Amino acid sequence: MIAGTVAKDAAFVLVYPQGLELASASFEALDAAGVVYREGAFPYAGDDAGAYVVYLIDEARLLSLGSRDTVASALELIARAQAATTVVLAERETQNAWLAANPHVGGWIVAPADGAALVATVRAAAATVAANEALRAAHGESERLINIGLALSSERDVTKLQQTIVHSARQLTRADSGSLYLLEDGQNGERVLRFAVAQTGPNDDGTYLGAVLPLSRTSISGYVALSGDTVRIDDAYAIPPGAG
Repeated sequence: MIAGTVAKDAAFVLVYPQGLELASASFEALDAAGVVYREGAFPYAGDDAGAYVVYLIDEARLLSLGSRDTVASALELIARAQAATTVVLAERETQNAWLAANPHVGGWIVAPADGAALVATVRAAAATVAANEALRAAHGESERLINIGLALSSERDVTKLQQTIVHSARQLTRADSGSLYLLEDGQNGERVLRFAVAQTGPNDDGTYLGAVLPLSRTSISGYVALSGDTVRIDDAYAIPPGAG
């Protein structure tokens, strides 16, 4: 077993089955390119959290699964089970062009694998997986936005509407908590921020506070209300100087 380059936040990991023979030059090329590779089986469940998976499998092993339909089903399962694709290591005189045409085959390398070709192919395959995942996420986001819009348009209770707005915003941004401020006219004619809803947990509908805050650029909410700008802070528990 050969252990590849260790990278905690690898964009993708190349996984090959036990017994697959690759020249030492191929591993050297992978190391030089910083490609993480592991010997493993499907489904890969290593410690490369968040990484896309590119499976490298030889043509003979893949065809040993059975008929064309069985092989096609296996390739589809690999692609759907996780963010992954398959690169086939094929014989030079292959008679299986139908396999290369399969939409779930992300790359094709002729044996013996050239190190540079291997690096380029697995990187291209991983980029395709990343692009497909981004499209899938964008589609899911659009559906959620439509559903949120429908829910908001049908709500007549103002308090529930405000709670739904905060809850939906937290879902979309994957935030631990969220608050809603309303820009209103104060008693003395000056504009103020009313702290309307605060949610602090996944099942928290929100507490209606009603507290009034002065409208000032010294707070993040005040700055946003006055400037109209969007302020994004990755970690609200560690706000950088000058952010608000």
